[in-house]
Amino acid sequence: MDIPGPEAPSNLSATSLTGRRIRLDWTVSPSTNVSHYNIYYDSGTGVIDYAVRLSSVSASSSTFTTDPLVAGVTYKFGVRTVDDNNVEELNTNVVASATALDSVSSAVQAAIKVPQSGRKVTGNRLTVVAEIVQGNLSSVKSVRFQYRNAISTSNPWVDIVAATTQHPNPDLESPYFVHWDVSSFAEGNYELRAVATNTSDGSDPSPPTIFITIDHADPESEEIVSGSGIRKRQRVNGTVPNTVQVGDPQSAVVTNVTVPANALSSSSTTLRLLTAPSSLPQVPGSLTSPDIFTEITLENGQTTLSNSQQATITIDYPDANGDGLVDDSGLKEDRLALYRFNTGTNRWDKLAGSVDTLSKRITAQTPGFSVFGLFAPAAADLSDVLVYPVPWVPNDGKDDNGKPFNPSDSTSGIIFDNLTPNLKIEVFTVTGERVWERSPNGSSGRVQWDVKNSSGREVASGGYFAVITDTSTGNKVTRKIAVIR
Repeated sequence: MDIPGPEAPSNLSATSLTGRRIRLDWTVSPSTNVSHYNIYYDSGTGVIDYAVRLSSVSASSSTFTTDPLVAGVTYKFGVRTVDDNNVEELNTNVVASATALDSVSSAVQAAIKVPQSGRKVTGNRLTVVAEIVQGNLSSVKSVRFQYRNAISTSNPWVDIVAATTQHPNPDLESPYFVHWDVSSFAEGNYELRAVATNTSDGSDPSPPTIFITIDHADPESEEIVSGSGIRKRQRVNGTVPNTVQVGDPQSAVVTNVTVPANALSSSSTTLRLLTAPSSLPQVPGSLTSPDIFTEITLENGQTTLSNSQQATITIDYPDANGDGLVDDSGLKEDRLALYRFNTGTNRWDKLAGSVDTLSKRITAQTPGFSVFGLFAPAAADLSDVLVYPVPWVPNDGKDDNGKPFNPSDSTSGIIFDNLTPNLKIEVFTVTGERVWERSPNGSSGRVQWDVKNSSGREVASGGYFAVITDTSTGNKVTRKIAVIR
């Protein structure tokens, strides 16, 4: 009787280290009876010799570092699982490569992180994501995504044709990703790499590579256009941690979901992510969104994770000019929070999390899946009210001093920020004449003033003061305003 073999590991990566060594990292096999992992390589020939082991490591290991290799040679590695019955699975697609280097310089280097190495993929909007693994992000000019048929290392590298105009190839802005239409590609193994170029136009001469399999009949991961977003379906296994990422085709937003081991009610299922869902639950007026939403579901019907586990969700937000405001919304990044729609209470629940203003992403924990959105909530009180810019000088050509009001520009005019949901704003001259007022009940915490009086005429240059009243509590604050036209 044939003894079924174990499942392969996944997500193998190879990283060049100083001293001509190469480090391998992988995600362990989901099989429960793993004895060890066998590591193989190509001796620099381009063809892995699976008849001769380079090394073996224990079942608890998910990393291996080689002895010094020949400088300047690119090496290809493969990893296989061996179970307690000494049965080795025979995968040929959990493969990665890197170049042996005497010294790892401070130059920029990128590595493909999505799709994961060894994945069987298909779709017309495959998300290909690269991360900067060496050098400073500020030193990166662009990242170019390339592929080649893995039949031979003599095949030329070809630029991926970007399937969306928002994310060209090469990509010039972080997060670096491109969408790839592989729906018409022949099935088989392909090698991917990301070539980083620095601000001095120097390109990485030896980027690491990964290998994937295009499989239209039985993919592990599929990404297709769905309305104005992308629907991604990826198989997940209950015994190991699972990470699924998808890039939004319309914005610089990548959603990352990590499901911990033993959090599923079944041994395996499919995790589904939908960016820009067409139908959204009603949003209360006390919340303002930069229009970043993702629907996350498990196809086994599970909505709450098992064993009191929590998934980690990371979502990027766009801030191309680094001014601390989310692009096209004017929302301050430090007010952002991730919310989950609770179908039991029909409410949006704020999740515990944090905002990384350097990486421009928010991370939060969730006990289950539903629709998720980024919001800036209204303030609890008026203690931190801001009115800016002061003075407002709209015509000096300096945006930091203010811009003429434009209804399509959320950063124009004079901004009242950190407001409570229910309030009244009154603007007076220094002699006490009221020139403008507004009572935006259900405020999202932010109001723009077009700097016109109640009759619609532009207010004159001079000093003013604003009285802001929380109509729920009666509390008031006063702020000074100066207009220089």
